[in-house]
Amino acid sequence: MNGPPAQAWLNTLLVLLQDAQLTLLRLWHALGLTGDAHGQPAWPWARRIAGETLLIDLGLARQLAWSLGAMVFALVLAAIAMA
Repeated sequence: MNGPPAQAWLNTLLVLLQDAQLTLLRLWHALGLTGDAHGQPAWPWARRIAGETLLIDLGLARQLAWSLGAMVFALVLAAIAMA
């Protein structure tokens, strides 16, 4: 039994990470917590998630995917516990 090809879930992960970074940047800019750089919102932190690294190292991409899944699971459990 084979799972989906590596590119199917990896491309989805990369798109989700890029969208999350862009959404966070726009939110930060809308709240006035970051300035402008050449007319566009400036990235307020020293590091970004590099998709190129995840394309090269599939093991690292798997670790990130499992970590994100565990975080979502923990948040769901916390929300259920609060309700």
